[in-house]
Amino acid sequence: LPRGTVDVYLGGHTHSQMRHVVNGVPAAQSAPFSREFSTVEIFIDRRARRVLDGRTIIRPPTMICAEVYRGTDHCDPRMAPAGAALEPRFFEGHRVARDARVQAVIDPFLEHVADRRNQPLGLTATAPFTRTGLRESELGNLLADALREWSGADIAFMNSGGIRSNLRAGDLIYADIFEVSPFDNYPAIVTMTGAEVIESLRATSGGDRGLLQVSGLRYTIDASRDADKPPSQRNRVTAVTLANGEPVDRQKLYTVIMPDFLAYGGDGLAVVMNTIPPERIEIGQERPVRDVIIEALQRRNEPLTPLVEGRITIVNAPAR
Repeated sequence: LPRGTVDVYLGGHTHSQMRHVVNGVPAAQSAPFSREFSTVEIFIDRRARRVLDGRTIIRPPTMICAEVYRGTDHCDPRMAPAGAALEPRFFEGHRVARDARVQAVIDPFLEHVADRRNQPLGLTATAPFTRTGLRESELGNLLADALREWSGADIAFMNSGGIRSNLRAGDLIYADIFEVSPFDNYPAIVTMTGAEVIESLRATSGGDRGLLQVSGLRYTIDASRDADKPPSQRNRVTAVTLANGEPVDRQKLYTVIMPDFLAYGGDGLAVVMNTIPPERIEIGQERPVRDVIIEALQRRNEPLTPLVEGRITIVNAPAR
């Protein structure tokens, strides 16, 4: 079969579907959390050893529900038509129903998850913390500071794409932090030269991905610089200092804490991480990032207040 991968995003309502061609074979990936599935019909020419694209059918995702809102194929109350009642769900002629044997196995785990999600943290946010990958964010500062406080590192990086929701105001429970950081990433401490720190900021500020949220650093981006080059070749970083205003020493070694996603080269950092000796990368897999963030915030023993203080300065930004 011909090799190669092509991804096409199809969006609609709250459903999403990724259509893939992997090694010539169509595949479908529905929305997360196992709430949906898709079906694919593939026809193959056995003599030519290829998929007949014209006959392939990739159906839209459909929600897994025992009951759906009348006239729809979903059970999400956020999408319920006005006045619509629930009715039994059928799929390919069979009624969709819970399997009591499977449910009996799963229920104890669901109860444990519910207890964990609702666990009070003893933390209070005085106002909502918002996230963005386009500039310095209140939530990015909070998370990066927590990582640095927990580890004692000189610098912290937090990838904006790893911050998946805003943080509400009020008394927080475990689910609030889980929704902010749902991935099972682990804290990584990387010993980097100042030059590698600066290159990390350059590699992630080309405009094709969210900026690195930082602690212990300040940096400036000229959004108009290298506009004629591909994002990976742009050098839009014009100044980098430590938080106290001292310049970053390109030869000096700094300890930098980050999610292991970045240490493994995610979000464009492979250009840096692939050059760092393995003995300078330490990944702790005892607890995920969200748990060490919670621990650090609990150590403060004070309410959490949103803060933006000029860690990332963007000049010549296009008008929004």
